[in-house]
Amino acid sequence: MNALVVYFSVTETTENLAKIIASNVNGDLFKIEAKDPYSDDDLNWHVETSRASKENNDLSIRPALLKKATNIDAYDTIFLGFPVWWYRAPNIINSFLDEHDLTGKKVILFATSRAGIIYSSYQVLKQFYPALSLNEGKCFTEVNEDIVKNWINSLGL
Repeated sequence: MNALVVYFSVTETTENLAKIIASNVNGDLFKIEAKDPYSDDDLNWHVETSRASKENNDLSIRPALLKKATNIDAYDTIFLGFPVWWYRAPNIINSFLDEHDLTGKKVILFATSRAGIIYSSYQVLKQFYPALSLNEGKCFTEVNEDIVKNWINSLGL
């Protein structure tokens, strides 16, 4: 397997999980970054006018990416990770998928959330990108190497 672990993280939680996955699948890492980085005020979901709240309320918003992944064609498996916002992937994940052709690749989702729910994220992404070979993956409530290893082994890659 030739894997790329792509992730969006505004705290170290999802980033640390991505690093563990990459280490266990001998994969490369690519961090999705917004051209206009998210500030703490942007992420305050308690405020209706915050950037994250606006993006949540309008699925057509696509935050600009700082950079694109290079050599995406070299990978057959893409692990795609994110923190769950309002029970789904942040809109920047759609920005990544819009700008990178992952047709024919196995795309395995992973997420971090206190609620531990990834299915809604999977459903929304599957609706927007029906041609992709999406694997629902797993939502992690804690970053634990043993749990991650067991999950990876369960994928049968």
